[in-house]
Amino acid sequence: MYSGAHGTPSRVPLLSGNRQQQRRRGGADKDRRQNTTAAAIASEHYHREVAAAAAAAAAAAVAATNSKRPNKRRNGAPPGVPVALVLLVLAGYICLGAAVFAAWEGWTFIDGAYFCFVTLSTIGFGDLVPGKSFQGTDTQNGQLQLVACCGYLLFGLVLIAMSFSLVQEEVVSKCRHAARYVGLLKQPPRPGTQPYAL
Repeated sequence: MYSGAHGTPSRVPLLSGNRQQQRRRGGADKDRRQNTTAAAIASEHYHREVAAAAAAAAAAAVAATNSKRPNKRRNGAPPGVPVALVLLVLAGYICLGAAVFAAWEGWTFIDGAYFCFVTLSTIGFGDLVPGKSFQGTDTQNGQLQLVACCGYLLFGLVLIAMSFSLVQEEVVSKCRHAARYVGLLKQPPRPGTQPYAL
């Protein structure tokens, strides 16, 4: 590329004895092009391998996540809480309150269970009212019993509301299944489609 005594660049190709240099340069350019092409192919191959490895890692992560998810029902809904378990928890909570109120008020266990059920279901007839142990609210023991009674009833109201919600979900699910079986409802929609139709 440089010619002349001063090493200045020349734009005119030399016609004299520099043909061998040009051929050598042309061969080197050809080698460079081949090396560049080989490097590009190797780079492309490397990127494909990296992408395949990333896809495999993502698939493994999704599989691991799916294996940790709880089992689902056939229609895609998550499994519900068994109604028997909800009723068992409620019965245990009412029996606990019945035992406590029977001890504090001098009632029978049945009267305590009746009071707890009527109060927690917000019926509230008023025929049984705790008061014998609360008459001495000026004492520390009486105040503690009053706070415990209020805490029991407030937590019980929350427990009853949650239980009704859980049982309602289970009953609605079973009714939908029965309606689909009979033919009143169409099959469950696929994701992205319209909801159940009658």
